[in-house]
Amino acid sequence: MGAFESKILDALKSLAVSLQLSMLIPSFLLVGGVLWLINPSIFTTDLFLEIAFPVITVSYLFNAFNMVIFRFLEGYIRTDSTPLKLLREYQLSKFYRHHQRIYEYNEYKRKIAKLRNDLQHARLLTEDMKKQLDRWEMGWKDRIWHEKERLEERFPPTPDRILPTGFGNTIHAWELYSDRRYCIDVAQIWPRFAPILLEQKYATYIENEKAILDLFVNLLVVSGLLWPISVFLFAYSGRLDTGLLFGGLPIFAYVIYRGACVAASNWGTTLKAAIDLYRFDLGKLLKLKLPQEATLTDERAMWQGISEFLAYGRLDNFKGFDYASAFAQEEKPT
Repeated sequence: MGAFESKILDALKSLAVSLQLSMLIPSFLLVGGVLWLINPSIFTTDLFLEIAFPVITVSYLFNAFNMVIFRFLEGYIRTDSTPLKLLREYQLSKFYRHHQRIYEYNEYKRKIAKLRNDLQHARLLTEDMKKQLDRWEMGWKDRIWHEKERLEERFPPTPDRILPTGFGNTIHAWELYSDRRYCIDVAQIWPRFAPILLEQKYATYIENEKAILDLFVNLLVVSGLLWPISVFLFAYSGRLDTGLLFGGLPIFAYVIYRGACVAASNWGTTLKAAIDLYRFDLGKLLKLKLPQEATLTDERAMWQGISEFLAYGRLDNFKGFDYASAFAQEEKPT
């Protein structure tokens, strides 16, 4: 291998660290896939070096348009269009289906409790019957918690916040987690939160989950770009390989999309855990204070106050700053 090829490989290694494989692998598949569709015999050993620049360029494009791609998959683009309205109706039906199941399971649990009371009042409740009723009640209780967990993980809390895609609802669910739990506006708090996560080395876990999510999302984009090319070439040339790609890419895209939803949930779990674990560290840095014997209600009021102050400059009698601590100087040794 010559010096030029060695430099290119070293550059690719450094880019793999900065752009991550979640950008490079889909870029290579996109560039290589287009070239293969055009001419399958074009692949040679030297071609991998020749397409290095296009691959790197596409990687940067994936990185630059990462937020745009996410917003598109979440369903924020042209939300007034008919297809997105139909998709949103479908997501709403799933949302209401979970709530309907919770209602039905609660009714079953209520009937079991009524049966237990009736048998006990009639003095017909034996030990075996009591154990059986306990098992039934526990089973329905587990189903209720399972449905509530799926709602918490996959959907925003209210119907008006439902988005047209399952991917978007999964992300929106964890975006609203901090507000639902602690009245923290994550959009305002997160930029101030990042240094703490870096110091605590927790950011690595978040970045790893985000890299997996980016890989799924970018592979989904690659599938969407390669599919119309394969359709055109199959119709034009009738090549069997393009026909297989034409039929297989939608299946692959569906599998990747489901994986992206799971990856989004896993990423959201790390972000929710970060809020749970390190929010008080952020409070110390912002010099916030809570009253003596503070409750969760006091904490929520504090976070709501600082969130509104950072977002709008609104105070509304917010007295959460500890100025005595903020401006205290360490005593110098005599």
